[in-house]
Amino acid sequence: MHEGKMAVRIELPDEPYTLGRIATALGALGANILHIDVHELDGNDVVDEIVIAGPDSLSPAEVRTALLDAGATTVVSVPIVHRQMDALVRALTSLASLVRDAGDEALLAVVPSIVPIESAAIGRIDDLEEIDPSGRQLRWGTPAARTIAKAWVLAVPRVDRTPTPYDALVVRRAIRFSATEVARLRALLLLHTHLEASSHAVR
Repeated sequence: MHEGKMAVRIELPDEPYTLGRIATALGALGANILHIDVHELDGNDVVDEIVIAGPDSLSPAEVRTALLDAGATTVVSVPIVHRQMDALVRALTSLASLVRDAGDEALLAVVPSIVPIESAAIGRIDDLEEIDPSGRQLRWGTPAARTIAKAWVLAVPRVDRTPTPYDALVVRRAIRFSATEVARLRALLLLHTHLEASSHAVR
């Protein structure tokens, strides 16, 4: 029997035995869990990103149906390219390039290795009313997210650059961002700020 790999992102209630039901459902399909990354979401739910290996005949639709029946509230396929190596190894490998070049273009190139996204840009907070209508959230240094044109858009302010943040990292994708992913982006921006400051000091 040949085995194929598949990666899925699921949202499920943060309750005892829920993950056990997910593992049982995958086992019933002949699938083996190779890797799991658990994210905090909103206190009531969690996000699990799971890489599985199973029969080549196993379809994403079969996996999705089984996971929903087991208690998942949302199931989304994730490109396997994002899961080809350990998340920490992938992040550190990408950050090595950021150490060599601390510019904004290098920062944007690294973001997809930290959090899977469809697009990334740097935007002025004054221009982000669609994400933060009052402007207060971003100016206080707090990330803001909204659904815009059927996509989730997250803005993470670069708080350590000035006492009042003036710009933010803006990322977009079809599914909502977990608290873990927001924390990873904030940590990336903090590192970038320090690297940027260090490069300016050397000059």
